[in-house]
Amino acid sequence: MTNEGKIPVIVGVTGHRNIRKKDTELLEGIVRRQLSDIIAACPHSQVKLLCSLAEGGDTICARAALALGIPVIASLPFEADEFRKDFAGQALEEFNELLAASETVMVTPETEPCQEKDRDYYYRQNGIYVASHCHILLALWDGSEPMENGCGSASAVLFALEGDYETPYGTSIRPRGNTEVIHIYTPREDDETSTAGEVALLGDPEKTKSILRKTDAFNALAEKNAAPADPVLGAVWSNADSLSIKFSEKVGRLLMLLAILGTGISFSFLMYDEAELHWMLFFCGIMLVMAFLFSKRSSRGRFHNRYVEYRVLAETERIRSYLQLAGSSVRPEFLMSWTLQTEMPWITDAVAALSAVPQGGGKEDIRECWIQAQRDYHAAAKKKSGKREKFSGNVLACTTLMSIVTYVFALVYEILLIRGAVPEVELVRTIVKIVLGTVSAGTLFISGYYGKLSLTRQNSDHEKMERFYNRALEKLDRYGQTEELLADIVREELSENSDWYSYRIEDSPGFDLDIG
Repeated sequence: MTNEGKIPVIVGVTGHRNIRKKDTELLEGIVRRQLSDIIAACPHSQVKLLCSLAEGGDTICARAALALGIPVIASLPFEADEFRKDFAGQALEEFNELLAASETVMVTPETEPCQEKDRDYYYRQNGIYVASHCHILLALWDGSEPMENGCGSASAVLFALEGDYETPYGTSIRPRGNTEVIHIYTPREDDETSTAGEVALLGDPEKTKSILRKTDAFNALAEKNAAPADPVLGAVWSNADSLSIKFSEKVGRLLMLLAILGTGISFSFLMYDEAELHWMLFFCGIMLVMAFLFSKRSSRGRFHNRYVEYRVLAETERIRSYLQLAGSSVRPEFLMSWTLQTEMPWITDAVAALSAVPQGGGKEDIRECWIQAQRDYHAAAKKKSGKREKFSGNVLACTTLMSIVTYVFALVYEILLIRGAVPEVELVRTIVKIVLGTVSAGTLFISGYYGKLSLTRQNSDHEKMERFYNRALEKLDRYGQTEELLADIVREELSENSDWYSYRIEDSPGFDLDIG
C-alpha cells in the first residue's frame, strides 16, 4: 500500500514522566491494543505517532508504536542536545535509541506569543503542538486538574478538547470534541494504591469515528486514483483536485439526467391527461423509477458531498503549499473558520495532520504563482459563469415568452368563442394545454439543472475575489511580502472556502416534481 498522496492519521501522546515501574508493561500492552484498533479502523491510511519522546508516557507509547511498525514523529521541545539534559542513565540510552528509530525529528514550533520564555514555556508549546496536530490524543494521565498556564498532561488534554491556548492570530476557537482523547489511567510514582489501566474516551468518540471514516475513504480513493503529484502543490492536492473534478462531473451528469427525467415525467403525464394517450402513463412510471434509483445511487455514493468536500480540501492544501513555498510561519490550521471546523471536521484534522511536520521552504515570491494566478482564475471563472448565467436567463426568457404568447392565443380564442366568431373545437384547447404544459416542463428543466448550479452566487463570488486579489497586489507592491499580508490572504481564502461550502452543499442533486 503506497502512502503517497494520502492523509496520515496522527496519534498524539501526552503522559506523566514519573510512572510506576510495575505499571509499565501493562500500560504498553494497553497502548498497543489502542493503536491496533486505530490501524484496523483505517485500513487505507498510514497511522503515525506524534510525541516528544519524554521519559514515561511518551517513551511507553513510542515503544508500542515502533513494535507495531508505526512511524514515530519526534516533536522535541528543544534541540536534541538540550533536551538530553532531562534524561540520565538508562532513560538517556532509551531516548537516544528512540530518537534514532524515529522517522522524523523536529523541534516544536512555538504557538503562543511570550516575552519570558523559560523551560516550562517550551514544554507547553510542545503540548499545544502535539494536541492541535493529531486526530486522537493518547493521554497516560492520572486525571489531575490542569494548572493555570500549565505544561503538563492535564493541560495537553485541555488543549485537545477545548483549544485552551493562544495563537499568533488571537485566541484559538475550537469546537469541543473535534479531537478524541483516549485517557489511559496512569498513577504517579508516589501513588501506591490506585489501579492503572482503566480506559476512558473523552471528547466525542462518534465524531472521531466519522472523521477517521471520511479520512480513510479519501485515502482509499486516492490509492485508486493516484494522480501525478504536482511539483509545487504536492500529491495530496493532486488527488483532492482530481477526485473533486471526477465527482463534479458525476454530479453534473446526474443533474442533467434528473432534470431530463423530471421534464419527461411532466410531459408524459400531460400527454396522458390532456391528449388521452393512456400508454404514456407507462413511460411516466418507468421514468419515475429511474429518477428514484439514480437519486438513491447518488446519495449512497455521496457524489455531491465528496465533490464539495474534496474541492475544499484541495483549496486548503493549495494554501498550505504556497505558504510553505513562501517560507511563511503562518499556519492555516489555526485560521480555519468555525463553519469548516464544525461542518467538515475531517478536513480541519487533515490540514492539521498534513502540517504536523513543518516542511522547510524557501522565501520565494508568491506574486505570480499565488496572487496573480488566483486573480486570473477568478477573472476567467467570472466570465464563464456569467455566460452560463446569461444562457440560462435567455432560456428562461424564451419559455416565459412562449407562455405569454400561448396564453394570449388562448385568451383571444375564448373571447372569439364567446362572441361566436369561431367554432368551438376541443382539439384547440387540448393543444393549448399541451403547449403550456410543455413550456412548464421546460421551466422545470431549468430549475432542476441550472437552478442547482447557483450561477448568480458563483458569478458574484468570482467578482468579489478578483477585486480582493487586485487589492492584495497593490499591498504587495507597497509593503512587500509580509507575514501580515499572507495571513490576510489565507484568512480570506479560507473564509471564501467556508462560504462556498455553505451554499454549495445545499445544491445536492434532488428530484423535485410538480405535475399538479
